[in-house]
Amino acid sequence: MIIQICQETNRYAAEVKAKNPNALKDWKDVNSNEMWVFLAINVAMGLLRKPSVRDYWSSNEVLSSPFFPETMSRNRFQHILQCLHLVDNEGVPEENRDRFVKLGDFLPDLLINSRACVNPGEYLCLDESLLGFKGRISFRQYNPKKRSRFGIKFFVLVDCMTHLILDIIPYQGKTTNVSSADIKQFGFGGAAVLALLQPYLHKNHKVVIDNFFNGPILARKLLDAKTFVLGTAQKRRKLMPPGMTSKLAKGQVETYSDGEILVER
Repeated sequence: MIIQICQETNRYAAEVKAKNPNALKDWKDVNSNEMWVFLAINVAMGLLRKPSVRDYWSSNEVLSSPFFPETMSRNRFQHILQCLHLVDNEGVPEENRDRFVKLGDFLPDLLINSRACVNPGEYLCLDESLLGFKGRISFRQYNPKKRSRFGIKFFVLVDCMTHLILDIIPYQGKTTNVSSADIKQFGFGGAAVLALLQPYLHKNHKVVIDNFFNGPILARKLLDAKTFVLGTAQKRRKLMPPGMTSKLAKGQVETYSDGEILVER
């Protein structure tokens, strides 16, 4: 994967220089070792937040962080960042509707490697994740409750024991990679659950989900596939027990069960 990133980054840098000979004057092809260093710097930036990229190379004795200038020059870091590519632009079909097409095989390969590191345990967790992003994309999401209010939404399946990611579906609006038939029957959230859990059905896993996904129809579908659901649910979902919308007295608890599904409030 790292070799491929280097190849495509170098290819794109050559394209930039061909179009504008004055651009990237000091460019030299990046190799695997340097790419690992570049990625390590990005991880370190996530751990140590600063207002701008320039601040990581500040020479101010109060604000300086020696790790960054000692590891890579600022100009070199910015050149690699500017040219970073995962696929050959010429190989992307114009009619391709996948809005993540420029990730190429990177995300699938990353997930394959992640799954190879873990034998999933009894409990799995499935939730939404918002990756902070303020660029101009049609499928950018807004959630005032998240730390990063604007960003790209992903549906993520995680092994609860190791916390390793098993699968990811990027949200792309109508072109999201989920079944249209499942959307009609279970809603968008339910369709995402079924798509992510497909390799893990009939294995007696217990899946923790929240009320965006959960409901009696989906729970019964998963139960038929020997997969058990735990989590909150919206009280107005279809087939929820009658009386769920009534008010409870202080300290009162109600439990409903049909022998297969248990609902408590």
